[in-house]
Amino acid sequence: MKQTEIEFKWEANVSRAFWRMRRALQKTKVQMAPTQICQITDTYFDNSFNDFERNQMALRLRCCNQHWEATLKSRTKIINGKAVRFEDTLELPKVKNLKQSLDVLRHKKSWEGCDIQNVHPLFILKNHREIQQIKSKNWQAEISFDNCEILVCGRRIFLKEIELEFKKGDIASFEQYARQLTRNSGLNKARVSKVKTACSLLKLWGEK
Repeated sequence: MKQTEIEFKWEANVSRAFWRMRRALQKTKVQMAPTQICQITDTYFDNSFNDFERNQMALRLRCCNQHWEATLKSRTKIINGKAVRFEDTLELPKVKNLKQSLDVLRHKKSWEGCDIQNVHPLFILKNHREIQQIKSKNWQAEISFDNCEILVCGRRIFLKEIELEFKKGDIASFEQYARQLTRNSGLNKARVSKVKTACSLLKLWGEK
């Protein structure tokens, strides 16, 4: 399913960041659903021609609570904390592991002009994510609190991030709400995404 994803991101590698954002949420007049827990493993790929990198795209295989999907997405651009990207997701309902996911993809042969016959893994993101659905009278959204581990070039680093993803409704009202959360939480807007961080580490460590 093709869609454009719009979200706001905040850096959370500071003291009590999650608590500060949750406190900011509680002070606003929105409805909040119970928290859901997701264990997510994302593996990112490219082919020997670096088609995805050259086209500023990413190929991701995701396992979320034993559910698998493949996603082709454009490179995330973050401007003042707002991230926008194109995504095309293929559900993999009968898949049980990474190998089976790749087998399904190889039957497609290509995706948006990029060869997926001979892809290889670049890095892995392991993420413990706490999610809440929130809504106002004008919009619906999803907020995620991420404890993420990046595995690249045999090394690992840890980072935290908060994401507020727009689902539907009035985008102007939603963006105003995101700015309110920034003020009330005192958290800095993220400058780069988790994937951009992993790509930078891959380039840095892969050259050594």
